[in-house]
Amino acid sequence: HVLWESNTILRYILNKYAVGDWKQQDAYQISLYERWMDWSQTYLEPAFVGVFWGYYRTPVELHDKTKISDSLGICMKALSILNDQLSKTEYLAGNTISLADVSVGVFLYRLDEIDLEITFPEHVGAWYGRLKNCEGFQRWAMSDFSILKGRLQY
Repeated sequence: HVLWESNTILRYILNKYAVGDWKQQDAYQISLYERWMDWSQTYLEPAFVGVFWGYYRTPVELHDKTKISDSLGICMKALSILNDQLSKTEYLAGNTISLADVSVGVFLYRLDEIDLEITFPEHVGAWYGRLKNCEGFQRWAMSDFSILKGRLQY
């Protein structure tokens, strides 16, 4: 089988291999993390890509500061939305880690690692700290991407 699309791959892995808290049976509980997965793909990711490609991957002499600033503004609004949710729960879909945290967390990892001075809001920072302490997140999401700096080609 060939799988594509990050969130589809995450769902496949979960459905095939999950155990314990990762394995949800209740349709409503599943909807709680899937909504954040969809949100990350439709709201956060486009803004993040504007920052990542516009600022990090594009050579400095080609930067479009207005577009980068606009994308960064949307990212900051997304961080505010996340902070509001995380003021109520430890993780995005409740008090246990889920695919929502993985799908959102990968964007925050890169946003945190590029050389912009971005401060995560209080609850986002605490949540992100918990994610960074997860062995699986460290192994699979926190990869070195420095080879991409200033590199437009794939």
